[in-house]
Amino acid sequence: SKPIVAMGWLRRTKSGRGTSQPSSPGAGSARLSVIYGDDSRFDEEEGEFNVFYDACEAQLHPWASENGGLSCPPDILAQQRKCAMEMMKTAGRNLLKGKMNLISVSMPVKMFEPRSYLEKLTDVWVHTKYLRQAADTEDPVEQMRLIVAWFISGMQFVFLGFKKPFNPILGETWQGVSDSGLRIYVEQISHHPPISAFEADMPDGSFVFRGLSEPTASFSGKTVKTTAKGKRGVYFRDGSCIDITYPAYYLRGVLYGELRGELGGSAMFVNEKKGLQCEVKFGPYAEGSMKSFESRSDYFEGEIVPIEPEDHTPRLGESMIISNASGSWLSHLDWDGKRYWTLAEDEPDHFASLPEGEYVLPSDVRYREDLLLVERGNLDDAQTAKQKLEKLQRHDKKLRKANASDQ
Repeated sequence: SKPIVAMGWLRRTKSGRGTSQPSSPGAGSARLSVIYGDDSRFDEEEGEFNVFYDACEAQLHPWASENGGLSCPPDILAQQRKCAMEMMKTAGRNLLKGKMNLISVSMPVKMFEPRSYLEKLTDVWVHTKYLRQAADTEDPVEQMRLIVAWFISGMQFVFLGFKKPFNPILGETWQGVSDSGLRIYVEQISHHPPISAFEADMPDGSFVFRGLSEPTASFSGKTVKTTAKGKRGVYFRDGSCIDITYPAYYLRGVLYGELRGELGGSAMFVNEKKGLQCEVKFGPYAEGSMKSFESRSDYFEGEIVPIEPEDHTPRLGESMIISNASGSWLSHLDWDGKRYWTLAEDEPDHFASLPEGEYVLPSDVRYREDLLLVERGNLDDAQTAKQKLEKLQRHDKKLRKANASDQ
């Protein structure tokens, strides 16, 4: 049978079987195999299992870690840790002893990607075809399946590049558009706590995705945990809405060892009007070797159940489970044994700022001086511009606080 080739790369082993390769140099240690059938479960050349052999035509992401989750490429990891050490030396002993507020430390721009958080926030939305399909179907269960497929298919981009975006300034905006015509509007509406408001819709009005994102981060040991509070929902023409609660994001190995990203906890999807709920749980289902599909940390399971719209309790007298999902956010998603998303086959949309000629607010991220300087490779001036903006923002905060106390 003909193999599915991930990322356009294929090498031939001595046995003639294909093994897909990472699409960029140093993309992690996980080996990816093309699945032909039962006889291809074992990699004769490497002498071990190296695929999700029980997931038909599924391939792991090129950066997938053998320990589960997404691994940071060595070249990016070396650069980030070098910058971190420079920052710690600059901050001095007080930082090492925990006597300095990390929020007040101006991080070097070398550690950042040349984008605002407002842009990065949309990275996980890029498989918009599932949103369009969900808007077109009249079956509420199928609609729920498609929304979950849209959500899961985007999770691979949570840790995209393993670099931090620039923090948005209060009142900063971003206006974007996708290949499929999705229009995107994002604004930073609060500084402390940081809250971003967003809306994405199609010109035909078939659906609107809107909500708030309030990210919080905590550090424990060598792991950073990030959660994004805030109400989010996909609204449809018939007046129904699927509310979405996001899982937690984990960066493990921040100080030493392998740096990798994982999802934890669960994501919740609720359609009150149609009386449906789906909980997707992330993490290993079975104990054992990481070569096993269900024992990987990027594995997930989910189920759609009927609920009472008023209090989200199970609907009595009905079958508890309507539909089951399983897969990995680094390879695929199946609903009741039917494939809905495959990483190696589905192409994401491309999101970009609104083109020249369309009206863009003066507060748009494209006008930020520090971002423009980073894009041009002028890091020293970019660092100065970033610190100037941070100082201005602290000054504005004092003015707002003073004005509030006078009223």
